[in-house]
Amino acid sequence: MDTKKHTWAFFFYALAAFAVLALELVLMLAENAVYGAPMEIWQKRPNTVLLHWFLIWLIWGGADFLIVKLAKKHLDFKVFDFTRDKPTIRGFCVIAVCAIAYAVYVTIDWNGFKPYLEFQYHGVVKFCFQYIYYMFECIAYWLIIVFAQKFGEKLWKNPKIPYGGIMVGLTWGLGHILTKNLSTGLESLVSGVLFGIIYLASKKNAKFAFPVILLIWWI
Repeated sequence: MDTKKHTWAFFFYALAAFAVLALELVLMLAENAVYGAPMEIWQKRPNTVLLHWFLIWLIWGGADFLIVKLAKKHLDFKVFDFTRDKPTIRGFCVIAVCAIAYAVYVTIDWNGFKPYLEFQYHGVVKFCFQYIYYMFECIAYWLIIVFAQKFGEKLWKNPKIPYGGIMVGLTWGLGHILTKNLSTGLESLVSGVLFGIIYLASKKNAKFAFPVILLIWWI
């Protein structure tokens, strides 16, 4: 196998995972056309929002599953590797500090505990739908972290740098700068790096890293 091509394949898989997230924009454009109204209007209707979330579950879930299967087939790479060593005590401490720091920031930014506030605002059904949506979103970002980390390590030979988190921060941050504002983009950059640090501190063991990242994603 061409080693250089094999290395860059991980980078393109990371980009593919980011492209999966962009599919929501395609879905929104289609919905705008179907409903004859911009997103700001039709998202206020409960049924259309629930349908949007359900459709994006299917789209993201199917695309992520395909990427995972292709990576296993063509790169012999496990995206969810549960067989690695468990984190060290120091690693657990790093994970805890990153998770707490992120949770505190979000709580301050929202002026309260985010899940509780969203539950109050949405009610039971919409709350559950949205948090399943967050889970599928998190899986796509997990793929970016895992593939980009492998790419960075193979290319630059330094396993201590959170390449995956940096790529998540750059892609996610740029996306938020273009669709929202600079401060939201910078926040996304920092949180992406934190996720990458958690992944490394977990020794890349999905059994420890993914639940933590998903939990703080929900918080």
